[in-house]
Amino acid sequence: MVTVSGPVLNATQSTLGYVTQETRLWAGAADVEIEWTVGPVDVSDGASHEVITRYSAPALPTDGGWVTDSNCREGQPRRRNWRPQWDVRPSEPVAANYFPTNCLARTGSAVTLAVAVDRSEGGSSLADGQLELMVHRRMTHDDGRGVGEALNEPGLDGAGLIVRGRHWLVAAPATAAPPLYKALHARALAAPDAVAAFAPLLPGGPTTPAQWRAAGYAASASLLTRPLPANVHLATAHAHSPTSLLLRLAHTYDAGEDPAGGGSGNATVALADLLVGRTVTGATDMTLAGALPLASVPSRTLRGDGGEAFTVPVLPAPPAGPGLAVTLAPQEIRTLLLTLAP
Repeated sequence: MVTVSGPVLNATQSTLGYVTQETRLWAGAADVEIEWTVGPVDVSDGASHEVITRYSAPALPTDGGWVTDSNCREGQPRRRNWRPQWDVRPSEPVAANYFPTNCLARTGSAVTLAVAVDRSEGGSSLADGQLELMVHRRMTHDDGRGVGEALNEPGLDGAGLIVRGRHWLVAAPATAAPPLYKALHARALAAPDAVAAFAPLLPGGPTTPAQWRAAGYAASASLLTRPLPANVHLATAHAHSPTSLLLRLAHTYDAGEDPAGGGSGNATVALADLLVGRTVTGATDMTLAGALPLASVPSRTLRGDGGEAFTVPVLPAPPAGPGLAVTLAPQEIRTLLLTLAP
């Protein structure tokens, strides 16, 4: 084990067989970054091997439950050895309790333990106070689940694949945790979250960052006149023409997820003066893909398993007032075609 400490970074690197892990705590960060490298998985013993990372907080009461995300969006409650539709008596208690984890897994009631991932992984909580994620596997036998072959990728050299990835871990009181793990969620979904550009340091020109900024170069810039609400994600900004822009805004919280911090409340964005140097004169709600105006989609009534009826599409309130304000409810995505003044 190797440990490095400094004013910017504390890091610990450990190696066990074909698994290497580096844990990093950056100055001022609320989360811990874990970078792992696994492989080639040794199957010379003829057995299948599945490699997991497990995060444990034994004193954390979780009552057999945890949450994984659905398509990096809505959180789906999970419970060990339980399904809402039928009585579960699993013959494979590990596999029966693994669920897709696309961006984030979390558990805990009074205290939340959350892990963000940089790719889709299988996740579970096989004991209270634990979250585990499968990061690599190499199987020597077909599991009989329809693939028709063993999940054994030997790679170009025949030794097996090497996989490298990252997790971000945070633990905090439940009332303070949602903004912290939502920030990790965003990092996992769209990393990097900034674009950096540097002017060339030409002879006779600025030679240090301080001189570069003193010369009038902007250290950062935004296309927005002001930050969006903390619970709104700018998913798409795509120019259709010099006077039209497809804008997609997404509310990032589930209903009731953050009652203390207000993140799960409705969010309002004024569109008219949102873009730097441009004035928005009109906005039309479109279908999610942006192909048709939402109001032009024929309505139809659907019925659920319990006989309840609902009509789709659900038309939101149109942009209102001189500021063209739009409101997003929890988990709502609004795709808007903006008309820009020439």
